[in-house]
Amino acid sequence: MSDRLPEPAELVDSLPSESLPAIIAQAAAIQARAAARLADEARSTSGDKLGQYVSIAELVRRSSLAEQTIRNLMNDGQLLEGEHYFRPCGRVVFSWPDFERWMRDRKSGRARERRRARGRQG
Repeated sequence: MSDRLPEPAELVDSLPSESLPAIIAQAAAIQARAAARLADEARSTSGDKLGQYVSIAELVRRSSLAEQTIRNLMNDGQLLEGEHYFRPCGRVVFSWPDFERWMRDRKSGRARERRRARGRQG
């Protein structure tokens, strides 16, 4: 068996049209299973690189931020795709170390702003 998968366009063009709906359903099932497997492995693995990636649900548990807050931060560009989170198979997975670093930077920035504001008041 070859390790090379056919290009998607090559594969789709070689199939009869009537088989495409079933193929799309199977592809969606494969995508969902692959994403679930990545999330399961991320939850069950600690210490290695894969264990550093967490789902949004796990990020909510670890960070005390609400899910909608995390999604808003993503939409606002404060959390960056490719740096803080990734989308393997279409599912959002966060890099825990990069998210922790972002949280520390965010907190220290707020602390500096508060110190400056207090200095102006007094």
